[in-house]
Amino acid sequence: MRHDEALHAMHALLEAEEEARKALPPVLASLPIRLVNTASWEGPPPDLEVPEGAVIVNAARSLDGLRRWFGPFRGGCFYAAALCEPGGVDPADLYGWKHAGACRLVFITNGQIRVRVAGKLAEHGYSTPEDACTTGPELAADMQLPWNDGEPWDVPR
Repeated sequence: MRHDEALHAMHALLEAEEEARKALPPVLASLPIRLVNTASWEGPPPDLEVPEGAVIVNAARSLDGLRRWFGPFRGGCFYAAALCEPGGVDPADLYGWKHAGACRLVFITNGQIRVRVAGKLAEHGYSTPEDACTTGPELAADMQLPWNDGEPWDVPR
């Protein structure tokens, strides 16, 4: 990917993420985020029906929500989910997620991570991770992006 294409793709991705955040109710939008790679996300227990599009949060202590469960440690082992309807009640306010120290989970794919890394490389004049004497997964880790090692870095895009 050329430098200008990489920068454009990264900025388009970041702008889309910012627009999605702006559409959230204020308390929910103010929660810190925790990026979760979709390839490593196990989701809630199969018997727990979490509605499609529900907001999911994670914390170190028990959380209230439409659905709640105990899962793998991220920033804690407690998870909760609730619907967030435009113009509706702010679930973070309703369930006290901010006061519980919850982080809103934002899901990201390896492809989106590649775009961010390519953009960061292009910002510094590099075309590939190897040009910067690193690897894609190492740079993703430095950028605090949750790369999933289940696929090789260099795959056709």
